[in-house]
Amino acid sequence: MCNLFFKTPVRRGRVFPHFKFRALMKETLREFVAFLAGGLFVTAVHFLLLTGLVELDVLMPLVATSLAYCICALLNFFIRYNLVFRSSAPMGTALLRAVFVSGCGFVLNASIFALVETFDRSHYLFSQLCATGGVFIWNFTASRYWVFAQRHSRTAGKMGPSCGNRAGGPMESSTTGDKCHQAPISTTLPEWSES
Repeated sequence: MCNLFFKTPVRRGRVFPHFKFRALMKETLREFVAFLAGGLFVTAVHFLLLTGLVELDVLMPLVATSLAYCICALLNFFIRYNLVFRSSAPMGTALLRAVFVSGCGFVLNASIFALVETFDRSHYLFSQLCATGGVFIWNFTASRYWVFAQRHSRTAGKMGPSCGNRAGGPMESSTTGDKCHQAPISTTLPEWSES
């Protein structure tokens, strides 16, 4: 059966790719906004630490931004693990991956900061602002697709555009008929015992 108003065929009990894409984009947007909000908080902490360490003549700007980055990386991990991506990955595995991503971000932060400081001697906070933009893009991409790739079951095996289906396999209805509480159909053969 084909609906006259849409190019996509309409069949009962199936979720078509454009619904999956829409649900995926909705979940990605939610994660991006949460990542941005958590990032703004941690960035404020980073700028406060940087400014305090430089203005009190404790450290030079490059060393101060590097130290502040290390402190904020740990804070950022806990925010992302628990609030942004709601990961079900083992914390040890996610922490090791986060250390690697933060290490790359550390090098990126220091490199962009030093590069901008070399060409524009106006103010160290401008250099940090440029570095923050570059590190933000790196951190979101690496965190979403690698560090926190495993999600809690509340989003992993659900169906429909409002549920954020990431499983993509055939689904079986529950007795309640609620699309958000449907279980994947087993595609494995049953094990036969010899009697």
